[in-house]
Amino acid sequence: MLAVIRRFRPQIVVSIFSGTPRDGHGQHQVAGIVARQAFETLRDSSWGPVKLYRAAWSDTGATTLRLDGGALDPLAGRSYHQIAMAGRSRHRSQDMGQFERAGPSVDRLAFVEWRDGRRGTKDGDGLFAGVDTVLHGRARYVALLDSARVRLNPSRPAAIVPLLVRALRELGRGTVGETDAEQRESLEHALAAAAGVAIDGFVDDGIVIPGERLEVEATVWNAGAGGVTLDGIDVTAPPGWKVERLDAATSPVPQGALATRRFAVTVAPDAPRSQPYFLRHPLAGGLYDWTGTPADWRGLPFEPSLVEMAARLTIAGQPVTLRREVVYRYRDQGIGEVRRPIVVTQPFDVAVTPDLVVWPIDGAAGGPRHFTITVTNRARGPAATQVVVTPPSGWAAAPAESLSFQREDEAKSLTVTVALPPGARPGVYALQAAAVTAGERKEGALAVIDYPHIRPRPVAHASTAELRAARIALPAVTRVGYVRGASDRVPEALQAVGVPLELLGPDTLARGDLSRYDAIVIGSRAYETEPALVANNGRLLDYVTKGIPAIPVRERQLRTIPPVDRPPPRPRHRRDGAGDGARCGASRLPRAERDRAGRLGGVGAGAGAVLRP
Repeated sequence: MLAVIRRFRPQIVVSIFSGTPRDGHGQHQVAGIVARQAFETLRDSSWGPVKLYRAAWSDTGATTLRLDGGALDPLAGRSYHQIAMAGRSRHRSQDMGQFERAGPSVDRLAFVEWRDGRRGTKDGDGLFAGVDTVLHGRARYVALLDSARVRLNPSRPAAIVPLLVRALRELGRGTVGETDAEQRESLEHALAAAAGVAIDGFVDDGIVIPGERLEVEATVWNAGAGGVTLDGIDVTAPPGWKVERLDAATSPVPQGALATRRFAVTVAPDAPRSQPYFLRHPLAGGLYDWTGTPADWRGLPFEPSLVEMAARLTIAGQPVTLRREVVYRYRDQGIGEVRRPIVVTQPFDVAVTPDLVVWPIDGAAGGPRHFTITVTNRARGPAATQVVVTPPSGWAAAPAESLSFQREDEAKSLTVTVALPPGARPGVYALQAAAVTAGERKEGALAVIDYPHIRPRPVAHASTAELRAARIALPAVTRVGYVRGASDRVPEALQAVGVPLELLGPDTLARGDLSRYDAIVIGSRAYETEPALVANNGRLLDYVTKGIPAIPVRERQLRTIPPVDRPPPRPRHRRDGAGDGARCGASRLPRAERDRAGRLGGVGAGAGAVLRP
């Protein structure tokens, strides 16, 4: 947190949590504690935050300042509360979709302390009351920006170009500090936007390998009414990468023209597989290992992009430098233009599934296991390799197999069968796979986390399966039904340890005899992914009232649905009005739970469940 505060240099810190047990979850409480510690640590710095607040949602009586979250942002056309709720709905993995309600909305803050220990809050004058927000020594600069803000007309943005040019020149007078550099970068982009100038950069491949040569196309588009001079374009890449300029650097860019410059970029021969900087080393217990991380990366959400372009231009007589990430762009026939960041992998990606197996060493469930080895060719054109599987020491060896590929991104799979050796003891073992070409061994696989609402992010996975051999005692059941949830691999895990499990599909939920099952497990978020479960929730409740246990998989706290003759647990109410308690019987469902698409009481998002006898 200190690294983030030092990077942004805020004048006010608002902690969402109080740092007390009232915060609920442990990580929330720690966040509140660390926020207070960071404020204290920076108390003696030359620029440290001036005031500390905390959110007062959990104890509204402590409120000292009310902010109008219902105020309309004229550019966005939505209130700040609506924008906040849209952001909250992006927490897709936490099932936090929200209404974006119009109307009044109050955000309550509680004043904690001043940096200099003074008394009183002055909150009646607003959040920044008592805080010096003046940009000292830059009065003319500030006046020019204020004038540009007043004169800005979306229909004629070029009208403020002269004011922005004068502001840039005024900013360049005197000593240039870190704040001035940040102001200059923002102002240069504002000038380009007002003048109708845009830059862009593309590369001809998105998933690249060491030694690969890429073609980069960098463009400058003058869509404005004035003349622009292209003074040069530079392309930057990580150390060890080679950048070649293929076209002349300078030229005028007339009104309406598009100037294009080409480059060749060669990936470093030792470039590692792309991975977030905080995952490049194994975790040290519960902490990230930032060893070797550049100082200017620390505290960033992710590392900077691999390839960037910088266009040096003269707009209305003012030199400016515009920077932008170079991306891979392709045309999808169904949705059109798609852009993706450049990521690095190795000539072959090798993935092993399943990557985790719990293996009973006693009984029929301890039989052989089947693993799928998937190899993807990342080189351009044909390639061949040999797949080598290395079992744990003392286990039977698997023969190597050869694979050949005709094109880039082609994937092939093979199945390997592995058996427990006689006398195997409980413990943790590893099954490893690799692609070996000309004596060179390549392990691991690139995975790209890619959803419409986020930027694609690469993650490297080991080409290893973890084998956990154990003695496992199971409840005395003969048949267990399971409704698969979102991204749910629990059924396979339960079957692997010997649970007699059957997946319940739409037909079984609608018309099947549910009394055949000793228990029914409802997977994580099954009520959101299986419409038949919602439609036939009444049938499931009918069987629950007859004594069949239904076990919902929860993320916060696992609760089982007790038989109807037992008292239901008392729900623990949260801020969002939903209870953690699970109830049985339609008449016993709290209204908040009935409203959630008629779900079985207390069933929601989650991961992890235990069968009870």
